[in-house]
Amino acid sequence: MDLDPSQLFDDTVVWLLRSIKNGAGEGIKSTVARWFSRGDAEREQAELERLDRTVEELQAAPEGAAGERALTRQEGAWLSRFQDRYDSLEDDQRAQALAELQTLLAEHASGAAATAGDGGLTAAGNVTIQADQGSIAAGVIHGGASISTPSQPTSPQG
Repeated sequence: MDLDPSQLFDDTVVWLLRSIKNGAGEGIKSTVARWFSRGDAEREQAELERLDRTVEELQAAPEGAAGERALTRQEGAWLSRFQDRYDSLEDDQRAQALAELQTLLAEHASGAAATAGDGGLTAAGNVTIQADQGSIAAGVIHGGASISTPSQPTSPQG
């Protein structure tokens, strides 16, 4: 199995930080911490604490450019962490670690729950919104909506 570690780490970090920013549960953090710890309970606890600090920073970040900077900073840090951990493994452990990470993504990222704030619409899969026979179709309507027969133009006087 030929896996590109850089792409896998990138995909994992994007999923991880998006999940954290959207209020992911302890299960995601525990799964990632276990991947890093490779069975070392002390290391797993340290990784959980590191993930908790990431949660705090991302949740405290304001919207806009400052929030994007915080996210970019965390992306860089976690990409480095994944690469460093991978580099610290013996050659025979690397393929197994990549396979575990790929499985983790397949199991968790594809089923990631989508969340939206009040009045928002978010989907974790495909959404089709379609109007039929003069009806209204929308993902979210803020304010009123009505259907009425359009007024007919008046004939020009001449």
